Amino acid sequence: MEAVIYMDGRRLHSGTNLSLAPAPPVWTGRQRPLGAADTPRVLVVDEDPDTREAVEWGLARFGIGVLTVASGAEALGFVASQAVHCLIVESRLPDMKGTDLIRALGHEAPPCFLIGRALHVRDVVEAVRLGARDVVEKPFEADELISRMVQSAVLPQVSPNRRAEVLARDAAGTNHGSVAARWVAHVMTLVNATEDSKTLAAWARLVGVSYSSLCETCRLIHIKPLAGRDFSRVLRSLVHRNRHQCSPEVLLDVSDRRTLAHLIQRCGAASIEEFQALTVSAFFERQKFIPPDHEAVKLLRRALQNTLG
Repeated sequence: MEAVIYMDGRRLHSGTNLSLAPAPPVWTGRQRPLGAADTPRVLVVDEDPDTREAVEWGLARFGIGVLTVASGAEALGFVASQAVHCLIVESRLPDMKGTDLIRALGHEAPPCFLIGRALHVRDVVEAVRLGARDVVEKPFEADELISRMVQSAVLPQVSPNRRAEVLARDAAGTNHGSVAARWVAHVMTLVNATEDSKTLAAWARLVGVSYSSLCETCRLIHIKPLAGRDFSRVLRSLVHRNRHQCSPEVLLDVSDRRTLAHLIQRCGAASIEEFQALTVSAFFERQKFIPPDHEAVKLLRRALQNTLG
């Protein structure tokens, strides 16, 4: 077995030919101070590529630098070598809980925000006790996250000129009606697909557009991309349930009961049995993903009625 020795930041391999390599960075509990002139930098720690890309896309519009990693170990290694203004930490990481990462970082670490779906009260309490600046439940808008970070004095205030510039660019050349029709077409493609699209990236590939284009379509009609995805996935499960005479939850590619319970609750159903009996019409009236009176939802409902007869 090869012996490995670390000495003064260098890695020494035993054997005839010794090679020198830098040791992996180790978090020491303190990072390089950030100056006022430094571009705001946020580290997103989340296994879900949709969340990483959505936060990166949303914050970058306001001139905020975003770096992403998928695990707690990667985050510890990253902050040991690079300075960031704050961390956005998912509550359930593949190698540890989000609160365990916050605890490992310690009080000298950059400010942390805990995010997650269907968060337990004990996790929220523990995160705050460990020093988390805020806890944000998924799904959320990038603008909401920026406001929370500004209120916590973690990020500098986004200048009014930058905000106005972003909003003007969003509004330029867009027709709300045509965007709503495009969104309906994207949803209908997912509803008619043979397999569930559990991520925004998968939905984008299915409809043949880029990830950013899909998010932009949702946002321009004031629909949160993640909420639009979950709305479409559940709608697909109900439509295919009617077509194939099977239970709707088996058509959802969901890996854990908490996520399924969250989706069912957002459908307006109180139990799995109530969800199984839910009709497409009742789903449109009771769902909490998107306001039922939203123009795009009404347009989708008419399109679906024409398709289903």
